[in-house]
Amino acid sequence: MTRRHALALTIPALALGIALAGCGDGGTPSTASPTTDANRQADGWDEDIIVKPEHLPACSPNCANADLRGQDMSYAPLGLNQVNLEGADLRGADISGASMAGIRLAKANLGETRVNEQQAATQNRKLGQLTTQRERQVAQIRTERKTYEAAAAELEKTAKDIQRLLARLERQRQTEDQRRRAGGRTAEPYTGDFARARKRLDWPVEGSVVGRFGPERHPRFGTTTLNNGIDIAAAAGTAVRAVARGRVDFTSDDFAAFGQVIVVNHGNGYYTLYGHLSEILVRQEQEVTPGQTIGRVGDSGTSLKGTVLHFEVRNGASALDPEDWLR
Repeated sequence: MTRRHALALTIPALALGIALAGCGDGGTPSTASPTTDANRQADGWDEDIIVKPEHLPACSPNCANADLRGQDMSYAPLGLNQVNLEGADLRGADISGASMAGIRLAKANLGETRVNEQQAATQNRKLGQLTTQRERQVAQIRTERKTYEAAAAELEKTAKDIQRLLARLERQRQTEDQRRRAGGRTAEPYTGDFARARKRLDWPVEGSVVGRFGPERHPRFGTTTLNNGIDIAAAAGTAVRAVARGRVDFTSDDFAAFGQVIVVNHGNGYYTLYGHLSEILVRQEQEVTPGQTIGRVGDSGTSLKGTVLHFEVRNGASALDPEDWLR
């Protein structure tokens, strides 16, 4: 007999057990052989069953569906056979007083309880994984929103810088025009063409409009930003063309959120701006013709829409809707 199956009997219970086991009805010693480890294993004993006798549960004789977790029910072997243990919760309970049939029933109930525990543990683990995944998604969205809001704030600041730049360029143009007129020279050769070109200008690049003039509301974050032009999606490196005759008054390889920028002066206070370029192919003071390639599409600066051309039409410092000018 192994130690895990040993009967831990109190002295009175041991005496009673010996008397019952050693005598028949007439006091004749019984010839029944003691229970062996092999017999116990064949009858369903295992290391989860603690064997030591004591007392009956308080719910006797009907303990069906009772909560008997951790209770000591190790009493005289015949006692527990009179108790209904069907459906009882016997986790951690000492049921050594039961018959083999009773132990099998108890083990079956215990096995079902363990299956339920495993299922509950699996469900809790899945819920925990879903909760963790949800928390990560929320954290990612918050990070993305902060990144977007920071980029939008940079674009807004750059738009104000563009406003000041164009106001300065217009003042310079007016001063230059006054000096030219005072000297008896003619105005710029490109003056007047642009003002007559509403709805007649070719597009600066072929592509789809992904950002339109005016307030833009982000579909995911609900934030609103002001777009002073339009954004045209096109492959990186696509040729960008001047929409009208003019003179390049400004270029920059790094104009904050707009990245590489070209500003073309079309005379009479009209300007076009080309931003997020990957390459600038003209120089300042250079005159350009309609359809001339002046740069290439990119995503320089802070482009929230990927590889695009940011295109603006200005009259002085005032932004105009480019789609009112393009055909």
